[in-house]
Amino acid sequence: SIQHCGINIRRAVNFVCYAAKDPRANYLNLHPALEEALIQWRKEKAQEQNVPAYHILHQRILLSIADAAPISEMELLDIPGFGLAMLKRYGEEILDLVDRTEEY
Repeated sequence: SIQHCGINIRRAVNFVCYAAKDPRANYLNLHPALEEALIQWRKEKAQEQNVPAYHILHQRILLSIADAAPISEMELLDIPGFGLAMLKRYGEEILDLVDRTEEY
Protein backbone atom coordinates (compact mmCIF):
# COMPACT_ATOMS: atom_id res chain seq x y z
CA SER A 1 0.00 0.00 0.00
CA ILE A 2 1.08 3.56 -0.63
CA GLN A 3 1.72 5.49 2.57
CA HIS A 4 2.36 9.16 3.21
CA CYS A 5 2.79 10.44 6.76
CA GLY A 6 1.16 7.26 8.02
CA ILE A 7 -1.93 7.67 5.81
CA ASN A 8 -2.93 4.97 3.36
CA ILE A 9 -3.26 7.07 0.18
CA ARG A 10 -5.32 4.50 -1.74
CA ARG A 11 -7.86 4.28 1.11
CA ALA A 12 -8.04 8.08 1.35
CA VAL A 13 -8.67 8.43 -2.38
CA ASN A 14 -11.40 5.78 -2.25
CA PHE A 15 -13.07 7.63 0.64
CA VAL A 16 -13.02 10.94 -1.26
CA CYS A 17 -14.41 9.28 -4.40
CA TYR A 18 -17.19 7.63 -2.38
CA ALA A 19 -18.06 10.92 -0.69
CA ALA A 20 -18.27 12.62 -4.08
CA LYS A 21 -20.83 10.02 -5.24
CA ASP A 22 -22.94 10.29 -2.07
CA PRO A 23 -25.61 13.01 -2.59
CA ARG A 24 -25.69 13.69 1.15
CA ALA A 25 -21.91 14.07 1.47
CA ASN A 26 -22.01 17.90 1.43
CA TYR A 27 -25.63 18.32 2.48
CA LEU A 28 -26.18 20.47 5.57
CA ASN A 29 -29.90 19.71 6.12
CA LEU A 30 -30.66 23.38 6.79
CA HIS A 31 -34.34 23.17 5.83
CA PRO A 32 -35.72 19.66 6.47
CA ALA A 33 -39.36 20.70 5.87
CA LEU A 34 -38.38 22.07 2.47
CA GLU A 35 -36.54 18.85 1.67
CA GLU A 36 -39.65 16.82 2.45
CA ALA A 37 -41.84 19.16 0.38
CA LEU A 38 -39.45 18.87 -2.58
CA ILE A 39 -39.38 15.08 -2.30
CA GLN A 40 -43.18 14.95 -2.31
CA TRP A 41 -43.41 17.41 -5.22
CA ARG A 42 -40.87 15.36 -7.23
CA LYS A 43 -42.76 12.14 -6.50
CA GLU A 44 -46.03 13.65 -7.73
CA LYS A 45 -44.36 15.05 -10.87
CA ALA A 46 -42.77 11.68 -11.61
CA GLN A 47 -46.13 9.93 -11.27
CA GLU A 48 -47.84 12.51 -13.52
CA GLN A 49 -45.17 12.07 -16.19
CA ASN A 50 -44.77 8.32 -15.64
CA VAL A 51 -41.00 8.60 -15.23
CA PRO A 52 -38.57 7.79 -12.41
CA ALA A 53 -38.22 10.56 -9.81
CA TYR A 54 -34.58 11.18 -10.74
CA HIS A 55 -35.74 12.20 -14.24
CA ILE A 56 -37.51 15.13 -12.63
CA LEU A 57 -34.72 16.18 -10.27
CA HIS A 58 -31.58 14.32 -9.20
CA GLN A 59 -31.21 13.79 -5.47
CA ARG A 60 -28.06 15.94 -5.29
CA ILE A 61 -29.88 18.87 -6.94
CA LEU A 62 -32.93 18.41 -4.71
CA LEU A 63 -30.77 18.46 -1.58
CA SER A 64 -28.90 21.53 -2.83
CA ILE A 65 -32.19 23.34 -3.41
CA ALA A 66 -33.34 22.38 0.09
CA ASP A 67 -30.12 23.75 1.58
CA ALA A 68 -30.11 26.96 -0.47
CA ALA A 69 -33.85 27.73 -0.21
CA PRO A 70 -33.63 29.92 -3.33
CA ILE A 71 -36.04 32.83 -3.70
CA SER A 72 -35.21 33.85 -7.27
CA GLU A 73 -34.50 32.31 -10.65
CA MET A 74 -30.89 33.49 -10.41
CA GLU A 75 -30.44 31.68 -7.09
CA LEU A 76 -31.88 28.51 -8.66
CA LEU A 77 -29.44 28.81 -11.54
CA ASP A 78 -26.57 29.08 -9.04
CA ILE A 79 -27.29 25.51 -7.94
CA PRO A 80 -24.91 23.09 -9.70
CA GLY A 81 -26.82 20.96 -12.19
CA PHE A 82 -29.85 23.25 -12.32
CA GLY A 83 -29.82 24.77 -15.79
CA LEU A 84 -32.04 26.83 -18.04
CA ALA A 85 -34.08 23.87 -19.28
CA MET A 86 -34.88 22.83 -15.73
CA LEU A 87 -35.63 26.44 -14.83
CA LYS A 88 -38.13 26.73 -17.68
CA ARG A 89 -39.72 23.40 -16.85
CA TYR A 90 -39.89 23.53 -13.04
CA GLY A 91 -38.48 26.84 -11.81
CA GLU A 92 -41.75 28.58 -11.02
CA GLU A 93 -43.15 25.55 -9.20
CA ILE A 94 -40.00 25.10 -7.14
CA LEU A 95 -39.86 28.78 -6.18
CA ASP A 96 -43.56 28.66 -5.20
CA LEU A 97 -42.85 25.57 -3.11
CA VAL A 98 -39.94 27.29 -1.35
CA ASP A 99 -42.18 30.28 -0.66
CA ARG A 100 -45.00 28.12 0.73
CA THR A 101 -42.73 26.07 2.98
CA GLU A 102 -42.69 28.14 6.15
CA GLU A 103 -39.88 26.96 8.37
CA TYR A 104 -37.33 29.72 8.41
